[in-house]
Amino acid sequence: VPGWGTVYVADTNLLSNLPLNNQFAGVVLRCGARTNWSVAQWTLTNNSLRLTPDGFVLDVAGDLVVGANARLGVEGTIACGGSLTLTNGGRLSVYSGPTNAAGPDWGALVQVANDLQIGENSWLQPHSHPVNGGGVLLRVRNLAITGTNAGLNAMGRGYANGQGPGKGTGVTYYGGGGGHGGKGGATTYGTGGATNGNPYGPVSAGSGGGGGVGYRGAGYGGGLIRVEASGDVSMRGQLVANGCAGVHFYIYGGCGSGGGLLVSCARFAGTTNALLSAKGASAPSAGGGGGGRIAVWYNRMPESRQARLLAGNTQGVAKSTNAVETYAGSVTVAAGTPGSPAPDPGTVWFIFYRQGTVVLLR
Repeated sequence: VPGWGTVYVADTNLLSNLPLNNQFAGVVLRCGARTNWSVAQWTLTNNSLRLTPDGFVLDVAGDLVVGANARLGVEGTIACGGSLTLTNGGRLSVYSGPTNAAGPDWGALVQVANDLQIGENSWLQPHSHPVNGGGVLLRVRNLAITGTNAGLNAMGRGYANGQGPGKGTGVTYYGGGGGHGGKGGATTYGTGGATNGNPYGPVSAGSGGGGGVGYRGAGYGGGLIRVEASGDVSMRGQLVANGCAGVHFYIYGGCGSGGGLLVSCARFAGTTNALLSAKGASAPSAGGGGGGRIAVWYNRMPESRQARLLAGNTQGVAKSTNAVETYAGSVTVAAGTPGSPAPDPGTVWFIFYRQGTVVLLR
């Protein structure tokens, strides 16, 4: 976290009474050699801290509440035995470690036994690994986003500039845009990144743009928002995984592509205020980012069918680019601008599990 200092303590004894109001302000906290901390329950307000090192495990037996003026970051896993509530402007950031072919296809896990509720002006921010691309997996019973300016925000939290399978290229000004669900935009000084990822089961972050000079770097790709709900997902707010434009003065680097958004649930619903977004970024003269990928699986899809979709097999499901009737909000995977050739938009799929009917004749 830029600007945050680091505090080392010997162990978690200092935290035995839990952080009090204004105990920590912009602190990266490391508790000796400990890589885990277990508490009965935790309500955090008026504090900002981030628990390290990579792979840290925060184990809360009961409810976890991130409330007013609270900023909590965890570089690893959160296990919550009750409900997780973000309210009154609370922010929770989860940072993924790298993943590999031998392990799970995620780099950090947020496991909530009961419900995740996100109130007005409150956000859960999943950060994918900027070089490896490992993402955060969120497992809950029900997800309810009750605020309109609230939700899950992975904007610019994907692959770093010049990283990813769809990275844009360029060594100087105005590089090419990153690609994901659609290719990135090209410029005179750089090529756009290639299309990549699985349209039916997106588990990849967006790729970064290319080019840029010094601090005028290219943009990061959108991150990955991945939700597995055993029950329902209901939204008045937003799931956002947009790419970011490059930092600029008078010269822009290439733009990041849109990220990935994958939701699996029994019932998916949203009001007219709801938004699903994985847009590519835009910037003057630099290559625009390609659009990302969005997929929503609903009707209690079994794990075997989910595995097939993650492998690109759509047999046994009904798929549509139109939203389910219970979702009245907006959906966008638009490409950024500019580019010659121009970047392409991404992909959107709503996938319904068709349960078969068994007839027994006796």
